Amino acid sequence: MSLTKEHIDALLKPISPARVGKDGKGFSHVEAWDIRRTMNQIFGFAEWSAEVIAMEMIYEDSKEVQGKARWSVAYRAQCRVTVNGASYIEWASGDATNYPSRADAHDQAMKTAESQAFKRACVNLGDQFGLSLYKDGSTEPTVVEVIGQVHADMDRVPGWLSAFTTAKDMIDVASCIAEIKQSDISAADRDILLKAYKTAEKRINGGG
Repeated sequence: MSLTKEHIDALLKPISPARVGKDGKGFSHVEAWDIRRTMNQIFGFAEWSAEVIAMEMIYEDSKEVQGKARWSVAYRAQCRVTVNGASYIEWASGDATNYPSRADAHDQAMKTAESQAFKRACVNLGDQFGLSLYKDGSTEPTVVEVIGQVHADMDRVPGWLSAFTTAKDMIDVASCIAEIKQSDISAADRDILLKAYKTAEKRINGGG
């Protein structure tokens, strides 16, 4: 599979705030099941993979509470996520504290470590997988453009620039703005057109 324009467009979208929650420490995060759902939605079933390539126990402690053993366990895991021939590898730890069952404590700690490592690996794929959340929990996009990306309306940019230069009134300018808002162009081209718009507005309103 090779990434299509549709794949890139989906990856460049900001994450929906509805997908973001808070963990026990108050940090913004996305649930592992939601990451898997999004991977399937964007890339397709059987078009990506995730594997645990290392799982190591950090500690195992037990103490007696009212005559019964309670177990606390921690693991660290290394996960590899592969999409379109590219692999991303990350480590993460997970723990389970004060469990009455030794087996359940190990199971929970291992699952948490695996989920955390999986999510960290997926973050390399951008904002749909929580990259922007590392910026103080922001859901604003951090990856807004891919260099070399082809945009359907890029050839129309010179025409809009010319239209701004020759516009006689703000009605002409508004007509261009309406088209630009619906267009598929790069962020750099939008910045250029914004500057041209401000220059036209100033000229028409008698400011220069």
